[in-house]
Amino acid sequence: MKLWTWLMMFAAVGMLSGCNGGVYSNNGPTVVPPKNTVPLQAGDRQGIWKTNELAVNYHYQLASEALKISGTISLVGGFANCCNTVQRLVIRIVFLDSQESTVGSNILYTAANHHSVDWIPMKFDSTFTVPPGATSISFDYDGELIGGANGPGRLSIWYSP
Repeated sequence: MKLWTWLMMFAAVGMLSGCNGGVYSNNGPTVVPPKNTVPLQAGDRQGIWKTNELAVNYHYQLASEALKISGTISLVGGFANCCNTVQRLVIRIVFLDSQESTVGSNILYTAANHHSVDWIPMKFDSTFTVPPGATSISFDYDGELIGGANGPGRLSIWYSP
């Protein structure tokens, strides 16, 4: 009986050791894959950051410690046609250091309460203070879409670098 108790305690410690502070503080985890990072460079820059579910068409201006970023967010592929309502969507800008570890994040865009897909593309325009050590950015999102009469019902989408 004592062996069983020790084995269970060892297993619990092993599982809990994965819950480090980086998970809750948004600091520390390394971003994978690196192809979804955007280098921070002084001046005006623009581009498209894209996953299989959505695209962020961005334009940014970096001056000193301020990042002014604007653009549009749209669903891509089948996600653009399958659903008629965004139940919930939160998109964050994630700041990364030279080792592609998270050094900060901010909410870039939110939609809730049956946001019609007729309002897509969704527009954003924000200014953020760049955290010390940040050399690039990425985005993460979490959301739920609702299909129409022939749609899939509820569909969760998410991406975390």
